[in-house]
Amino acid sequence: VRLATVGIQALKDGPADGNARQLVNDLLLRACVDYENGNRDVHADVVRVNYELLQQSHPDIFAKIGPVILDDYFNYNLHFTLSEALLSRIVSDYRTEKGPVADCILGAWVTGSQVTDTMVRADVKPSTGTARFDLVVDGRTKTDTTGRKSPATIFTKGNHTFTISKPLLFDGSGFATEEASMDVEVNNRTVGVSTKYDRIPILGGIAKSMARKEVQRKQYQAEGIAARKLAQRALPVFEAEANDQLVKANDSIQNELLQNLRDRGIAPAVYSARSSETHFAISSDR
Repeated sequence: VRLATVGIQALKDGPADGNARQLVNDLLLRACVDYENGNRDVHADVVRVNYELLQQSHPDIFAKIGPVILDDYFNYNLHFTLSEALLSRIVSDYRTEKGPVADCILGAWVTGSQVTDTMVRADVKPSTGTARFDLVVDGRTKTDTTGRKSPATIFTKGNHTFTISKPLLFDGSGFATEEASMDVEVNNRTVGVSTKYDRIPILGGIAKSMARKEVQRKQYQAEGIAARKLAQRALPVFEAEANDQLVKANDSIQNELLQNLRDRGIAPAVYSARSSETHFAISSDR
């Protein structure tokens, strides 16, 4: 009944000629009914022939009827499943990058060095329409900096963590994506203070104490600025690199994997992709 309803509606929506009506009628009223009544191989062969003829000659009508036939008669003949752990191994990447620090924060000239470690993993998300997972970068940046603003010099060590998440969706034939987001947690620790009055008795101690209080007073604001600057540097680089890799992946799927299957006449006609909290699954059928 479901197949007949979809078939009649597909013909109404058109455009449908006599050949299309004949194919649909043969497929709906004869072959599938015969198969349901007898479950004979010959009836299954007739369903398959009409199915492929409709796909080749009337793709618009087939797009509406095909999924119903697939669900109720053919089912998917290829299932491919990846666990979150295996998917993480496939996308994993570990990097260590070193570089200088030279910036102006709250009027102080800050210089020094930084080391950033990053690790990429996959976080599979529940989805029924398409398979979905987040490409996640877990990072840690350690800094060793000197901030100078007369008359004081502040020595700081930082231990900052961040997480970048980029949603990816896979429909069985290619990836789509959404914009990445980034969370940053900044942790700076003052390890030393000096002033140009250090050698002056009493005044040197007062100047250091005032400098420490000023650092504490502006610490929250300074860490907020540092977090924004870290995000402004890291997020665009990650977005550009991830999008470039996705373009290459889609090109490889379409022009290498699927094209090879099409050349051999065994390319899937339909796909179904979905995901749970822990697994990423794809099904297909010709």
